[in-house]
Formats: sequence, structure tokens, C-alpha cells
Amino acid sequence: NYDDLVRTVTENVRSVLKAGGMDLVNAVSCHAYFDDLNKRPQMNTTYNAQFNQSPPVRTAVGVAALVDHTQLEITCIAARDASAKTPVYRNGTPPAKGGRGSPGIRVGDLVFLSGSGVPAARQTAPMEDQAKETLESLSTVLKGANAGLKDVVWAEIYTDDPKNFAPIDKIWDSYFSADPKPARTKQVVSLAGAHIEITLVAAVPTASRRAIKNGGVLVGRTLFLSPQSSTEIG
Repeated sequence: NYDDLVRTVTENVRSVLKAGGMDLVNAVSCHAYFDDLNKRPQMNTTYNAQFNQSPPVRTAVGVAALVDHTQLEITCIAARDASAKTPVYRNGTPPAKGGRGSPGIRVGDLVFLSGSGVPAARQTAPMEDQAKETLESLSTVLKGANAGLKDVVWAEIYTDDPKNFAPIDKIWDSYFSADPKPARTKQVVSLAGAHIEITLVAAVPTASRRAIKNGGVLVGRTLFLSPQSSTEIG
């Protein structure tokens, strides 16, 4: 039963949080990894029932396989003080019809955003256009925290085809040319018909930050590090 599986996964997340003196309400940002992304709608019902108070921002992607042949894996970042979570809305304005959660959450000097892509109607546009639209969409969320793309310190870039990275990188470099450049990771995943999704973390403009050699940004006492491989670095 898939609902039971989702419930078990979220209860496992809860048990770790409780070991740290927290609960699901403390979750700020979650990533859900599926072995079959078509199960996301089914997962949402149970997930939403579990994270029913001040839900975290979320990114959901499909992967080729998960450890031990499991079907779902969830990772989370949590805030020790749940009351420190502040919802962030596009352009600072909550939607008129309400809705579940918010596209961003601020905790202290950091702003966490849900994954964002382009609407289905524009998923046939050139990848450069899709990358630009995705970043502009994320920019409107950051504006709600009085921040902007210049304040991004961490990024996860997902696409369903590695050939898309060249046009994505072209647009990315046009937005992020000044130091400190965001630490970032790029991955090929399943996106349920979409071709690009980007998740960001930003630091509010007043936060101290500096670039770290070979791929990192230090914000206060927190270091955001780009993925490292076997390639030799100087």
C-alpha cells in the first residue's frame, strides 16, 4: 500500500526530528525522491496530511533508483525554533485564494525556496527561454523576502536531459557573473513531463557572505559547498 509507505517514510523523518527535540512542524525544506514520479499525486495526499502545520517548501524529482530498492526517500532541513519560520510569497503578497504553504520560507538570514519550473504550455520553448523564465519566477519569490537572485548562495538545477545543461549554463552565467557565485549542483532526473526545475537558497542582503576558493559560499557561520569530484583542483 503506497499510502502506508509514505506514512512510514514521514514517520521515520519525524523520529529523527524528535531525537533532535523537534517535530514535522520544524521542517523548513524537504526533497522527495521517487523511483516512479507518476506516484507523486498519490504521495501528496498522505504527505500533506502529515505536514499539515506550516508545511515546508518542497522539491520532488524522479531518480533512476533508490538504495535498498525503496520507492521513496525524503530529506529535510529543519529549524530548531519553528516560530522562526516566516512564509515568503511572490512579490510579498499572499495569494487571494489562500492555498497550502508558501513558495518560500525564511529562517534567520536564509530564504529557502520550493523547486520551480515553467508551466506545461511553455515546456516546448527553447531551453534558454525556459531557464530564464524559471529564474525570473524564483526572483519574484525572493522579492517577497526583500532579496533577489544576487543573494542566492545555493542552487540545485535539475533537467531531464544532459543536453539541456549547455543552454541552462549560458543563461545561468548571464545572471550569476559576480562573486560570490552560488554553490550549485546539477543533476539529470525525471520531472514528470517538465524539462527543468531549480531549487534555491538565498541569504538576505544584510547577511555577511564571501566566496570560498574552488566552489563555496560562506554565509555567517554556514558554508554552502559545491559538489566535489575526482577532478584535481588548485
